[in-house]
Amino acid sequence: MTTHHMSEAEQCDRVMVLMSGRVVVSGTMASLLDGEETVVVAADDWSDAFARLDTVFSAVALAGRAIRVPDATVAAVRAALGDIPAEVCVAPASFDEVFVTLGRST
Repeated sequence: MTTHHMSEAEQCDRVMVLMSGRVVVSGTMASLLDGEETVVVAADDWSDAFARLDTVFSAVALAGRAIRVPDATVAAVRAALGDIPAEVCVAPASFDEVFVTLGRST
């Protein structure tokens, strides 16, 4: 099967990611996600936090009221937030987030 929809790809036993006509990674979904993390931000004023992070990082996403910042470090996210109070932690990355990271490295 070929697809541009990450939710469909997540249902497959094995995945091969092509970018610019080249295979950049292949394997089981578990092996592609193994050890991959994203930074998660929880702020009372999520809209200000999102706006601030979106100016610094290119793949900021809102998941409910949590802000997810793939391919970033906790220190870099805290620095970008500046004086905005927020809880910052790491969580397992989704396949969408791993895909974004792969796209930057090719």
